[in-house]
Amino acid sequence: MRIASWLLVFICSFPLVALGQEQDSTQEESVDSTSFLWINTDFQPVSTFLARDFGQSLPAFSFQSMYLTKSGFYVSGSWTRFFDPDLTGLVGGGLGYSSSVSEKLDLDLGAWLYSGGSYLNSVGADRMGVLQGVLGWDWNVLYSTFQVQAILNQPSDFVIASNHSRYFQLNQLLWGKGLFSFEPKASFYFGTTNFYTLGNFVLTEQETLQASRFTLQAFEFVLPFSLTFQNLELKLDLNFLQPLQVPDYDSSSSRFFLSGGISYLIPFQKKTK
Repeated sequence: MRIASWLLVFICSFPLVALGQEQDSTQEESVDSTSFLWINTDFQPVSTFLARDFGQSLPAFSFQSMYLTKSGFYVSGSWTRFFDPDLTGLVGGGLGYSSSVSEKLDLDLGAWLYSGGSYLNSVGADRMGVLQGVLGWDWNVLYSTFQVQAILNQPSDFVIASNHSRYFQLNQLLWGKGLFSFEPKASFYFGTTNFYTLGNFVLTEQETLQASRFTLQAFEFVLPFSLTFQNLELKLDLNFLQPLQVPDYDSSSSRFFLSGGISYLIPFQKKTK
């Protein structure tokens, strides 16, 4: 059974400003820049939304870019290619603001618009808007983010994600240049599931009412490994997804898979000490 493509790859194609614990001072170089250009590519063998794969194994390749100014304002864009001949690419763009409010507290606010998916025209749901707010808090031992999303469509959904991670890195550089790090992260997703009515699912009145209820929807554990050479980062992620409150008409189940990507950061007006 097929469902709207933007549901399947929403997480893959959604660009976020990275909020997290500060890295240790292993590298000698520091960056003092007025702005940054971040370029990222990712590949996932399985596309998911709220830990749901809807009974499909749909690989996707995504490209994201973001321009972040020193004041904290940013503009971003993304493009996702599905490995399905019946689907066109998914294109997205957004604006936002990111800032460190204090040594412990981070803030990110953003708005995005997505469009694409060839077979979506049959149900008239080929566009989606997203409003998001994220608060990040450094507990020293853990770093937590509390992410609130309003997914604007007919009908809309409201999602809250609670993410908790811990950053680790090797004290010595690999080959004298590469910084190896990993940051295990556990996530809990709460929200509504009105998006079921936008796909090819036929819901009864009771099932429609159930989809509008706000409840715990999923658990996710990710173990990302990174190897960074100055501004170039190579990534490999181990993902475990456990959907919860899955209705009978959805064949989603727990998943374990590997994903990976490459990112490059271009700073402007760089100073080296």
